[in-house]
Amino acid sequence: TPPLTPISVYEEEKYDEEECFCAFPFTKRLSERRKSLSSGSLEKWSMHKNQTLTDRTVPWEDDVSESEEEDDPLPRVEDFIPVNIDKEPPSVLEEYPPILTEPMMQQLSDRGLPLTAKLMKWSRVYSITRDGDNFQTMIQNCASYYHTVVVIKTTTGDILGGYADSPWKKQHGYQSGTSFYGSGQAFLFATNPVVEADDVRDNQGQDTSSSPYVHIYHWTGENSYCQVCDEEGGRIAMGGGGSFGLLVQDNFIIGSSGRCSTFGNPPLTSEGDGFDVLEMEVYGLKTALF
Repeated sequence: TPPLTPISVYEEEKYDEEECFCAFPFTKRLSERRKSLSSGSLEKWSMHKNQTLTDRTVPWEDDVSESEEEDDPLPRVEDFIPVNIDKEPPSVLEEYPPILTEPMMQQLSDRGLPLTAKLMKWSRVYSITRDGDNFQTMIQNCASYYHTVVVIKTTTGDILGGYADSPWKKQHGYQSGTSFYGSGQAFLFATNPVVEADDVRDNQGQDTSSSPYVHIYHWTGENSYCQVCDEEGGRIAMGGGGSFGLLVQDNFIIGSSGRCSTFGNPPLTSEGDGFDVLEMEVYGLKTALF
């Protein structure tokens, strides 16, 4: 049997052209961590090259002593993926401040985004205050992005939105712009959803008693009503089955949010079903070369 040799974590990994990404910084840092491992551990690492990345958190648990686990825990994939933001000029940020803060973006990335999207760069491609409250402008600015994060701030200060992994446009082959599409990687989020007074956990079992905190509502598998883009009606929505999980319309002037079976979410604002939009922005996520 030929000797086992260390390999790159991403060797022989296959991705669709649309989903490909540069993982060099992650691989480099992981390589530095692996230099301190024993040769036996490196061999066991090689034997696990065909496992998924999430399965590689501790691929050689039997070689790590209890003290080593406590003092020098082995890296997780998520530890190496800080959110990558396309920085805007300070003058633009001062005049048109974004809704999302970087810590909020990091929460969405850590607990919401699929792995391929975690490594993409965030670019603010649309903002009402910067680009105007026009539906077609938003559609045009987002046309080249498959992965987007829609963010809304209401007149009462609540923040809500959703991640979608399909373009915001009428889908080819559908007779009506009101047909749902998208995939189960989509999710909704909110900072102030309707919850019971004694409920300090969201649907992922995370402690929400500390603030600020972003509640994330993933696909439940109940239906495939992930997203819809009604260009004729000038509205976009996410989630269905009961009510729209999130709906904005009339050139993003008003919106609504109700309980939907797609994401198992409550109304995403403290106002209940309807809300007035103060600001809305869309981030496009694309492969970055770091």
